[in-house]
Amino acid sequence: CVGIVVFLTTYGYLQEKIMTVPYDVDTTEECKTDVKKCLFQHSIFLVFFNRLLPAVVAFVTLYMQSEPLSPGVPIWKYFLVSSSNVASTAARYEALKYLAFPTQMLGKSAKMVPVMIWSRLVGGKNFTWKSWMIACGVTGGWICYFLSGAENSASKSEFTSATIVIYGMFFMFCYLASDGFTSTLQEKLFTTNEKMSKYNQMAWVNSCAAILSLIAVFQSGKFLEALDFCHKHPRFLIDVLILSASATAAQY
Repeated sequence: CVGIVVFLTTYGYLQEKIMTVPYDVDTTEECKTDVKKCLFQHSIFLVFFNRLLPAVVAFVTLYMQSEPLSPGVPIWKYFLVSSSNVASTAARYEALKYLAFPTQMLGKSAKMVPVMIWSRLVGGKNFTWKSWMIACGVTGGWICYFLSGAENSASKSEFTSATIVIYGMFFMFCYLASDGFTSTLQEKLFTTNEKMSKYNQMAWVNSCAAILSLIAVFQSGKFLEALDFCHKHPRFLIDVLILSASATAAQY
């Protein structure tokens, strides 16, 4: 429990820093004229980094424990989990442009509703009306907190209140819906496939997610631009490596 809290706290701090704080503003001439040039904009590139390292570590673990390296279920199922995982992570990073990290973390409590919906549709689970009322009550509480304007804008005065509400709510909805589907499908894969170990799922889900996010980066035409940002701002690369290491440790 302590490990999860420590690593996810580190992950959360660096996540918000990378997406909202410009790098080398005082030392780079182009940043002095345009701060946005020192602000990292490519969230899907971060997803690629954060999935590549856990995949490598998981495959090494499988090899050291003499477990099969082949996928425990048909590969398309891993890609299905990975697609929603990539979508949820990208939406979470984008949401940080409009919401402060505490607001986003509090919003994760609203994942109860989409998880229950996906569990009903995918897993065939039934919930009592009391469970639905509690879940809706928690979600309503976060919406009230969000609309109150408390800790909403992570980018200070760059956005209007209307922009924060519209885009912040949109990306949070995408994040919660995708993340709820990911966790529900992962649970179903675990319960219906006895031969699947947690390391096998970590290895293949992260590998598929890394492939999907890399394809998305190339399609956006921002891959070389993201690499150039890494070259110009070494501190950014260090933060990304620590972010990925924290995500890997938290998964374990």
